[in-house]
Amino acid sequence: MKKFLFLDDLRLPYSEDWFLVKTSDEAIAILKTFRIEKISLDHDLGESGNGTGLDVLNWLEESIFLNSYKFTLNEIILHSQNPVGVENMFRVANRIKSKIENLTIRRENIQ
Repeated sequence: MKKFLFLDDLRLPYSEDWFLVKTSDEAIAILKTFRIEKISLDHDLGESGNGTGLDVLNWLEESIFLNSYKFTLNEIILHSQNPVGVENMFRVANRIKSKIENLTIRRENIQ
């Protein structure tokens, strides 16, 4: 069973162990359906209407606040090339981290 989620419209995940999704709605659907341990998020997802990685983090934060999402998330990886997008995602990810014990957040450059 896959336990990792990779959101990107262009790049491929690290290995076949990852769900690959290209829109924020697809990512949220996976998070609602499976116990995901690690997510790797791009910010910009191409065409308008695909959402952003920030949309996924905002959904996670709201779900935690409402106590409507039970998950085993232990790592958030931000792999966007958009510096402003990464800064905004880090801000939300750090708020999520304040609610989840042992959550790791890191930036990774993927070409």
